[in-house]
Amino acid sequence: MRGQIKYSTTAAGVAGLLSVAFVIQIHIPPTTPHMENPMHQESIYSIFDAKANAFHTPFFSTNHSTAIRSFEQAALDEGHEFNRHSEDYSLWFIGQFDAESGELSSNVPVSIANARDFVHAEEERAARSIAATRAVMDNTVYLK
Repeated sequence: MRGQIKYSTTAAGVAGLLSVAFVIQIHIPPTTPHMENPMHQESIYSIFDAKANAFHTPFFSTNHSTAIRSFEQAALDEGHEFNRHSEDYSLWFIGQFDAESGELSSNVPVSIANARDFVHAEEERAARSIAATRAVMDNTVYLK
């Protein structure tokens, strides 16, 4: 199961006409990668930078959960670019690599996470924690 695009061209001798034939096969990956052979499949991901309008160099991860965990860790690191400009970065699933056969299969990129969602969620947790601490302090009865 892999996607491939093939085309062929032939030039016809009469009036310089060009005949082009296209064969397109598109593979839509299962919602859970690695259903066929989990021991040899690696998923391929890339970070999209909206300001640059380009994808970063792809990286491999075991599955969506591990890729999201790595992306979340970078997004929550205050020194990381993904944190400082969280609205610009998103994680995309772009294909699979079969370590046994060496085949790469690509698919239409699918967005699976946004850095801003992790950063905003962390900011909201911190704000709730501060509010809860203040409420406790305001309602504390000091015993004499």
